[in-house]
Amino acid sequence: MSWSPDPAEPVLEIDINTNFSQSFSYTDPDGLETFSITGITAAEPDAGVTTGSSISGAYTGSLHGGLTVLFMKQDETYVTVDSFDNIEGAYEICSYTAPSEQEHSNVYTVTATGDLGTVVTQNYTIISVFNWDSGKTALLNAIAETRVGR
Repeated sequence: MSWSPDPAEPVLEIDINTNFSQSFSYTDPDGLETFSITGITAAEPDAGVTTGSSISGAYTGSLHGGLTVLFMKQDETYVTVDSFDNIEGAYEICSYTAPSEQEHSNVYTVTATGDLGTVVTQNYTIISVFNWDSGKTALLNAIAETRVGR
Protein backbone atom coordinates (compact mmCIF):
# COMPACT_ATOMS: atom_id res chain seq x y z
CA MET A 1 0.00 0.00 0.00
CA SER A 2 1.33 3.40 -0.97
CA TRP A 3 -0.58 5.45 1.60
CA SER A 4 0.08 5.41 5.30
CA PRO A 5 -2.04 4.86 7.33
CA ASP A 6 -4.00 2.29 5.36
CA PRO A 7 -7.05 4.12 3.91
CA ALA A 8 -9.21 0.97 4.10
CA GLU A 9 -9.95 1.59 7.79
CA PRO A 10 -10.96 4.77 9.66
CA VAL A 11 -7.81 6.58 10.68
CA LEU A 12 -8.88 7.31 14.23
CA GLU A 13 -11.84 7.07 16.54
CA ILE A 14 -11.41 9.79 19.14
CA ASP A 15 -13.40 11.41 21.94
CA ILE A 16 -14.39 15.03 21.46
CA ASN A 17 -12.38 17.51 23.54
CA THR A 18 -9.40 15.11 23.39
CA ASN A 19 -6.23 16.40 21.72
CA PHE A 20 -4.94 14.28 18.86
CA SER A 21 -2.57 14.46 15.93
CA GLN A 22 -2.57 12.39 12.76
CA SER A 23 0.00 12.56 9.99
CA PHE A 24 -0.04 10.90 6.57
CA SER A 25 2.47 9.84 3.94
CA TYR A 26 2.50 8.56 0.39
CA THR A 27 5.26 6.44 -1.14
CA ASP A 28 5.52 6.05 -4.90
CA PRO A 29 5.09 2.33 -5.62
CA ASP A 30 7.50 2.66 -8.56
CA GLY A 31 10.09 4.60 -6.54
CA LEU A 32 10.36 7.30 -9.22
CA GLU A 33 9.25 10.26 -7.11
CA THR A 34 9.43 11.45 -3.54
CA PHE A 35 6.09 12.70 -2.27
CA SER A 36 5.18 15.12 0.49
CA ILE A 37 1.78 15.95 1.91
CA THR A 38 0.78 19.34 0.50
CA GLY A 39 -2.74 19.74 1.82
CA ILE A 40 -5.60 18.29 3.80
CA THR A 41 -9.19 19.41 3.34
CA ALA A 42 -11.99 18.57 5.76
CA ALA A 43 -15.48 17.88 4.42
CA GLU A 44 -16.82 19.56 7.58
CA PRO A 45 -14.41 21.91 9.37
CA ASP A 46 -14.38 21.98 13.17
CA ALA A 47 -13.15 25.00 15.11
CA GLY A 48 -10.93 22.87 17.33
CA VAL A 49 -9.17 20.96 14.55
CA THR A 50 -6.52 22.37 12.22
CA THR A 51 -5.28 20.94 8.95
CA GLY A 52 -2.15 21.59 6.94
CA SER A 53 0.25 18.73 6.32
CA SER A 54 -1.38 16.84 9.23
CA ILE A 55 -4.59 16.94 11.26
CA SER A 56 -4.42 18.03 14.90
CA GLY A 57 -6.44 19.55 17.69
CA ALA A 58 -9.57 18.46 19.53
CA TYR A 59 -13.09 18.16 18.15
CA THR A 60 -15.64 20.43 19.78
CA GLY A 61 -19.28 19.41 20.07
CA SER A 62 -20.25 21.37 16.94
CA LEU A 63 -20.32 18.36 14.60
CA HIS A 64 -22.32 16.43 17.19
CA GLY A 65 -25.29 18.77 17.35
CA GLY A 66 -23.62 21.25 19.66
CA LEU A 67 -22.24 21.36 23.15
CA THR A 68 -22.89 24.46 25.16
CA VAL A 69 -21.86 25.63 28.59
CA LEU A 70 -23.38 28.80 29.99
CA PHE A 71 -21.48 30.29 32.89
CA MET A 72 -21.43 33.45 34.92
CA LYS A 73 -18.29 35.39 35.69
CA GLN A 74 -17.71 37.13 39.00
CA ASP A 75 -18.73 40.48 37.45
CA GLU A 76 -22.15 38.87 36.78
CA THR A 77 -21.73 38.73 33.00
CA TYR A 78 -22.80 35.55 31.24
CA VAL A 79 -20.76 33.70 28.64
CA THR A 80 -21.72 30.75 26.43
CA VAL A 81 -18.96 28.52 25.04
CA ASP A 82 -18.91 25.34 22.95
CA SER A 83 -16.00 23.64 24.68
CA PHE A 84 -14.94 23.15 28.29
CA ASP A 85 -11.49 24.37 27.22
CA ASN A 86 -12.97 27.81 26.51
CA ILE A 87 -14.25 28.38 30.04
CA GLU A 88 -12.24 31.18 31.62
CA GLY A 89 -12.94 32.92 34.89
CA ALA A 90 -16.17 31.05 35.65
CA TYR A 91 -17.81 31.98 38.91
CA GLU A 92 -20.78 29.67 38.44
CA ILE A 93 -21.79 27.10 35.81
CA CYS A 94 -25.41 27.88 34.93
CA SER A 95 -26.26 25.24 32.32
CA TYR A 96 -24.75 22.52 30.18
CA THR A 97 -26.18 20.98 27.02
CA ALA A 98 -24.53 17.78 25.84
CA PRO A 99 -24.20 16.96 22.14
CA SER A 100 -27.23 15.23 20.62
CA GLU A 101 -25.21 12.95 18.30
CA GLN A 102 -22.86 10.43 19.90
CA GLU A 103 -20.70 9.63 16.83
CA HIS A 104 -19.84 11.68 13.77
CA SER A 105 -17.74 10.70 10.75
CA ASN A 106 -15.71 13.35 8.99
CA VAL A 107 -13.95 12.82 5.66
CA TYR A 108 -10.57 14.38 4.96
CA THR A 109 -9.04 14.58 1.49
CA VAL A 110 -5.27 14.29 1.75
CA THR A 111 -3.17 15.56 -1.18
CA ALA A 112 0.42 14.48 -1.83
CA THR A 113 2.62 16.08 -4.47
CA GLY A 114 5.70 14.44 -5.95
CA ASP A 115 8.96 16.17 -6.76
CA LEU A 116 8.18 15.67 -10.50
CA GLY A 117 4.76 17.30 -10.14
CA THR A 118 2.52 14.25 -9.81
CA VAL A 119 -0.47 14.85 -7.54
CA VAL A 120 -2.32 12.03 -5.76
CA THR A 121 -5.23 12.24 -3.33
CA GLN A 122 -6.78 9.89 -0.81
CA ASN A 123 -9.86 10.19 1.42
CA TYR A 124 -9.65 9.26 5.09
CA THR A 125 -12.42 9.07 7.65
CA ILE A 126 -12.05 10.10 11.27
CA ILE A 127 -14.83 9.20 13.67
CA SER A 128 -15.30 11.60 16.58
CA VAL A 129 -17.22 10.28 19.56
CA PHE A 130 -19.00 12.04 22.40
CA ASN A 131 -18.16 9.98 25.45
CA TRP A 132 -20.68 10.53 28.27
CA ASP A 133 -18.11 9.62 30.93
CA SER A 134 -15.55 12.15 29.73
CA GLY A 135 -18.32 14.74 29.30
CA LYS A 136 -19.40 14.16 32.91
CA THR A 137 -15.81 14.42 34.11
CA ALA A 138 -15.24 17.65 32.16
CA LEU A 139 -18.41 19.14 33.64
CA LEU A 140 -17.42 18.14 37.18
CA ASN A 141 -13.95 19.63 36.65
CA ALA A 142 -15.48 22.87 35.39
CA ILE A 143 -17.78 23.04 38.42
CA ALA A 144 -14.83 22.38 40.74
CA GLU A 145 -13.20 25.56 39.43
CA THR A 146 -16.18 27.72 40.43
CA ARG A 147 -17.40 29.16 43.72
CA VAL A 148 -19.59 26.06 44.20
CA GLY A 149 -16.59 23.75 43.97
CA ARG A 150 -14.34 25.76 46.27
